Amino acid sequence: MDSLQEFDEPIFKYKQTGILKKNIIGISDAIFVFMMANLVSYLLFAEKYLDRFFSLVNVGIYFFTILILYRLATILLMSSTIAMRLLGTQYMKEGNLQLTVKEKLFAAFMIYIDGIRIYNLK
Repeated sequence: MDSLQEFDEPIFKYKQTGILKKNIIGISDAIFVFMMANLVSYLLFAEKYLDRFFSLVNVGIYFFTILILYRLATILLMSSTIAMRLLGTQYMKEGNLQLTVKEKLFAAFMIYIDGIRIYNLK
């Protein structure tokens, strides 16, 4: 038995997601948010009022607000976004620990904070 064996890193159930999968998740979420924001604007406002709505509201702020609301809702409910769920990933802390509500709120605004990472569930 090796004397340094007790200092080996523990084996965790889940492994961190690679950069390619993270980029696919980010692009998929961006497309989903764009489609959802357009759908919301068309459902809430008649087509003749859309030009007036977008002239009053900055389009960038509108899409950013929808993005934040989407991330808040999905991360608080599922600890992941819809694209993350489809690709079998989830936000967790180092050591494969579930996030607290405070950490979920931070994860909705910032991708990486205090060891919160995206892990593969498979």
